[in-house]
Amino acid sequence: MAERAQADLEEYRQLLEVPDTFEEGFNLKLVLGAVFIGFVMMPASIYLSLVAGQGIGPAAQWTTLILFTEIAKRSFASIRKQEVFVLFYMAGGLAASGAAGTGPVGSLIWNQYLRQSPAAEGYGIADKIPTWVVPPADSAALAERTFYHPDWLAPIGLMVLLTILSKMNWLGLGYGLFRLCSDVEKLPFPMAPVGALGTIALVESTGQEQTWRWRVFSVGSMIGLLYGLFYVGIPALS
Repeated sequence: MAERAQADLEEYRQLLEVPDTFEEGFNLKLVLGAVFIGFVMMPASIYLSLVAGQGIGPAAQWTTLILFTEIAKRSFASIRKQEVFVLFYMAGGLAASGAAGTGPVGSLIWNQYLRQSPAAEGYGIADKIPTWVVPPADSAALAERTFYHPDWLAPIGLMVLLTILSKMNWLGLGYGLFRLCSDVEKLPFPMAPVGALGTIALVESTGQEQTWRWRVFSVGSMIGLLYGLFYVGIPALS
């Protein structure tokens, strides 16, 4: 039993080889990807969180990657692994930003709704919410549904400050601890190859030869689409 477990472990470790060299992955393609994420995926995530109570989450990453790889195939161009990984990381910001992946702007929209909601008024807490969280109920900013109003200066300023502090926390603690575990302690990351092989499958789909990774990825994608159809699609349309 121990020999079998060791053999399975070695097979799993060999699924993803550690590269000998590292190449730059940020270029103009990634700038266009960032624009697409900000102007298309983020509003979609906010809308879905308000309709279904949850954001797009990891779906934003894979949707962005699939779109760009399909554009690359139809343009007879190739996309490198380094570019895919950087794009995957940027799109991952949606899955980890704010409540339900809506980002800081989505939280402002939720706060203004809470201020005016019948539930908050019924419990008598609507007028107890501080003005540095959301403008008062009689503010013209809420009546006009705009962020371009002086009453939003304090909430937006607090949002920017918290965003900067969270990024500093991530860079100082999160990334620092990762380098400690990865480079100093040499600890394995068991789930890292799972996500990496998915992105590699998309890269391979742009080439002439498609391996088993693409078949497994396609089957999983169809299962996810069927699940999303029954979980979100049908309730939203009906």
